[in-house]
Amino acid sequence: MPKYDYVFTTERERTRKRRSNFIIIFLLLFLSFTIFLFLSHRQDITLSSIKLYFYDPKKLELIPIDTNIDFSGDFEKVVKMVIEKLSYAPENSNLRSLIPAYTRVKSVNLSQDLLTITFFPEVVSSEIDSVVKEGATVYSIVNSLTELPDVRRVKIQIEGNNSGFFNRYIDITKPINKLNGQLPKGKKILIYFLNPTYQFYVGEIREVIDSPDSSLQAESVINQLIIGSEFKELTSLIPQGTKLLSVKVENKIVYVNFSREIRRISLGAEGELDLVNLLTLSLTELPNIDRVRFLVEGEETYSIGGHLSLNEPIKRWYGLKNDNDCIIYFINKLEQKSLFVPTFRKVSKINDVNEVLNLLFNGVTPLEKDLELTTDIPLEAKLLNTQAKENNELLVNVSVEINKFLNALQEENFIRQIVLTVTENSSFKSVTIYFNGRNLESLPFGTDVSKSFTRNSF
Repeated sequence: MPKYDYVFTTERERTRKRRSNFIIIFLLLFLSFTIFLFLSHRQDITLSSIKLYFYDPKKLELIPIDTNIDFSGDFEKVVKMVIEKLSYAPENSNLRSLIPAYTRVKSVNLSQDLLTITFFPEVVSSEIDSVVKEGATVYSIVNSLTELPDVRRVKIQIEGNNSGFFNRYIDITKPINKLNGQLPKGKKILIYFLNPTYQFYVGEIREVIDSPDSSLQAESVINQLIIGSEFKELTSLIPQGTKLLSVKVENKIVYVNFSREIRRISLGAEGELDLVNLLTLSLTELPNIDRVRFLVEGEETYSIGGHLSLNEPIKRWYGLKNDNDCIIYFINKLEQKSLFVPTFRKVSKINDVNEVLNLLFNGVTPLEKDLELTTDIPLEAKLLNTQAKENNELLVNVSVEINKFLNALQEENFIRQIVLTVTENSSFKSVTIYFNGRNLESLPFGTDVSKSFTRNSF
């Protein structure tokens, strides 16, 4: 006969088992309730006052203001209250808020010491048109929110914004700590784009982050090219999806490391040449960069799209400028803004700055007019003479009736055209302009002309 094993469970054992299960369930419920209370406690907050940070446009810095906030309750609500109060500058003060009054917060999350706040797009005001203003906006939010208990870092997200920047300059891909020093400042340089309709390069005056760190400045230049021009007519030719992996400056050579998407350029040899030159021209506008070396995914590349040889660091005007060419800067106006267009001219003598300036003062050709180029050098203006000074400075003496200038923009463009043309075609780094033999303090519309000018001093 087969053998069977029988297990008999007594009533006592069943009772003991039920009691054990009950204890386990009770402990789990108690633990869950404790965690719930802990988390709920962390999300509740009581405040009577808080420091809110507002922008001082005269000092270009953030000023903390003690603000009464009588609140007790949900953490998300108090964050939204802080943002609302930040959108209104204190009365009877020179301080300003750069956060629009209609700013809305989509969500708030606090994890350990990191507060993640997601805004709707209207948080980025049209008033944010410079590095310092964008920095003031971001850090007024960060500095104010880090005044809340348990908050040490802030991660800003903007609904629908995939650029990685709050607007153009401040990186929001990583958590941001409270700013204890000065706000980031900007400097204006030319960032070069292509006008594909007329096939000429356009120098757009843009701010980049000003820093003693050359690599940070170069990174800011490339970011402006990746973000693109503010004009739909212009392009940087950088393929969509391209990321800047790293930037390093050594011995006036900048090593620019792109993601593999940079190789997606499919415009042939001419398009690749334009891409290389737009990058090189923009980066070498920085005074401490002479050449550019390209890398892809950390590896030195000998070509980006397979058409050009990039074995050596690249200089300005790679593959475009001949030995007897000079570069004259004229103007293309889009949406009432002035863009600076480098154009080629033949010269009889290399580095003859007088010949170059006379070509500038002669103005645009009929063909260039058809390309919508113009100049802000008055028609009757003439070059009288030039004189080399110390420290690579050139004195340019011009004959011009200063009352012929129509506005401050023409005054500034007049100076820019001279300075850009001189420094592009010679070893001179700065230019002082005399008017009919005199060193004036200012022009009729207030433009200061008493100082010397460099490419980046506007």
